[in-house]
Amino acid sequence: MARPPNVIILVITLQTLKTSAYPSGNVQASCASMEPNHNVSAQSSQAPYSLEVSNTTYSIGENITVTLRSPAGTIFKGFMIQAREVKGSTPLGTFIISSLDVQTLTCTTSASAVSHTSRINKTSIVVTWVPPSSHTSNIEIRATVVQDEYKYWKDIRSPKLTHSGTGGFQLLAPAFSQLLFSTSALIFVLLKL
Repeated sequence: MARPPNVIILVITLQTLKTSAYPSGNVQASCASMEPNHNVSAQSSQAPYSLEVSNTTYSIGENITVTLRSPAGTIFKGFMIQAREVKGSTPLGTFIISSLDVQTLTCTTSASAVSHTSRINKTSIVVTWVPPSSHTSNIEIRATVVQDEYKYWKDIRSPKLTHSGTGGFQLLAPAFSQLLFSTSALIFVLLKL
């Protein structure tokens, strides 16, 4: 039995939509897996892209610059970046963007991931990661990078970020020191009376 032409057109249209995935980068559906919906598997070869961080330690109140780049100049069209515990699967912290090529995504919380806004060719992007206020474990920045509709690399990782444990105290230390000095001076004055 022959299929009606509009059923065939519908199937072709749906398949095209599925393999086109998310050209606008609005990929919340991929937050957990960090996999594009392209009906192909990730490349198993070494990725021609790298994730660089401005510091390998982090503390509360200290932003980390994250750069996704292609050292060889290989273009990419899409990406997703998250920060996760080294052996974790939950996005942590928030991202700040400063380019029209990048948008924030709400995966676990607002701005907990970033992705592309279009499939325009790119060789690098820069974002800022803000650590969570109550997290002290080792963290990695992770990326999935889409070179084209049929070729992507998953699980590209930055160097490990180690919590330095000093951010919050550094912010309070000057005030605490001043309070201690003032109290000591007051006690000294009272003792002289």
